[in-house]
Amino acid sequence: MSQSFAMKMNQLRRIKGLTLENLSLKANVSKSMISKIERNEVRPTLDIALRLTNALGVMLADVIQPAEEQILLVRKKDQREVRDVVNAIQYTHVMDTTAHNPFSFECLTIPSGSNTGNLSKKQTKGNKLLYVSDGKVTLLYNQSHYELTAGDAISFNNSFEHEIINTTPDSACVHIISVNTHINISSLN
Repeated sequence: MSQSFAMKMNQLRRIKGLTLENLSLKANVSKSMISKIERNEVRPTLDIALRLTNALGVMLADVIQPAEEQILLVRKKDQREVRDVVNAIQYTHVMDTTAHNPFSFECLTIPSGSNTGNLSKKQTKGNKLLYVSDGKVTLLYNQSHYELTAGDAISFNNSFEHEIINTTPDSACVHIISVNTHINISSLN
């Protein structure tokens, strides 16, 4: 197994939102051993590698096979624009999740007084990064409120109910990157 294996294990653990301790408990492998594997200081036995990949929900073969270079280019003409007629929100789907790309990227233009509704119902399970590039919005997340202004970013688990609200007199622009945790691990570099 190679440095690629160590990097993939670290990336996959982080994408899945697991700490070393969480993975240690799920795989019945010591936290220090996992840390050494991820830093490429030790090579795991076949048994330990299988326990780790099983705990992460992937096949060992997908983790140890060499990664092919995967580039996904989406031209502006290929991006989908959708307008929510009820809330007047403009969604630009820049990039969608694929079998080899765990990320989706969309830009939202949210007019004054509009809200997205519950976005957890519309997205895949995983993690989300929200960046406000213009204006001010409120993120309602799992019964908490977060006031965000231009330049602010927040990352969270997409499984919980969440919505974005613009209560200001001006439009706001929000960029959202979602990471699907049900990915083909061989696509990670």
